[in-house]
Amino acid sequence: MHAQPPTRSGAPSSARARRSLRLIFTKRCHRLCPRRRSPASPAEHTQHGAGAKVQRVCPVFRSSPRSTRAMSPGRSHITKKAPTWGWETPMTDVMVAGGGRCGLHASRMLAERGLTVTLVERLPQAGGQEPERDAATLVKAAQAAGVKLVLGTLAVEYRNGSLSTLGIDGATSTAITALVLATGTRPRTRAELNIGGERGSGVLPGSAALHFLDAGLLPGRRPVVIGAGELAHHLSSKLLSKGAERVTVVTAGPGTGVWQAGVQVYDQATPKAVLGFPRLHTLVIETADGPVELHADSVILAAGRIPMRNIEGAVFSDAPTVYECFSTADPKTDHESLAVATETVRQIDSRLR
Repeated sequence: MHAQPPTRSGAPSSARARRSLRLIFTKRCHRLCPRRRSPASPAEHTQHGAGAKVQRVCPVFRSSPRSTRAMSPGRSHITKKAPTWGWETPMTDVMVAGGGRCGLHASRMLAERGLTVTLVERLPQAGGQEPERDAATLVKAAQAAGVKLVLGTLAVEYRNGSLSTLGIDGATSTAITALVLATGTRPRTRAELNIGGERGSGVLPGSAALHFLDAGLLPGRRPVVIGAGELAHHLSSKLLSKGAERVTVVTAGPGTGVWQAGVQVYDQATPKAVLGFPRLHTLVIETADGPVELHADSVILAAGRIPMRNIEGAVFSDAPTVYECFSTADPKTDHESLAVATETVRQIDSRLR
């Protein structure tokens, strides 16, 4: 292969630089391509004949992972046709971001009003990050009303009336009339709870701790749970069942509900500081009798719930086409979620009608 002569500046031409970058990126894509080494199906052998070379289609480049085009001197194996990145411009009346209880209720009611509704959920199944017990029933009701569910897809950006999403099938930009933010709620962070001290590891949100426990991982032997709601109760009982030696709960107000045996509760106490680095070993709390040091190896945040607005362009947006659909009640109830979804649907219906 003959090298292309350099330009006057001594650097290769821009055309060759583009070809080189494209070659590097394509090779990297082919290494990661899930269909690179997938065998041909029996149907393909029947169609093409036994022993025939079957071209597989790459889901990213919409072309074969390895081009069968013959190589010639001075030419790479890349075809001249530019890759297709999967961007399309479909349209829908309403896009609901989030497949929890509020999102499923809102999407169903909007579809029952004759609107075209698409629900996008980043997880592989609808029902929320802490799956609701009635998730399967809500999903069936939404699908029966005509809601299109797009699972395993992340809502990335909202701009100029279009929502950009990214999923296993690539990226898509959808033109919409209204965007419903039903992305759920989360516990307050350490900064939002004004907990100072050292930055040692071992502080994690309650939702993450719950996923660890479901996967069989124990966040700590002597954890401290901050919070008094449904999530705090669920975490404390699950930590004990998974082998925690002692579970301590710190609540800002009077204790709510009945705690499981083996849980030590500090009512009307405020967490102040975390001590220990690289791993925390103490949580300092302020009680009516003064400061108290709790020896712990993990601190789990489960206090308060605030909306998760994590779509670029809709985080602080007060545009008339963006509608919130969040239930911050603790414990979460279907009645509260239905009331929130009903109000959101009323606002959208009054605007679109």
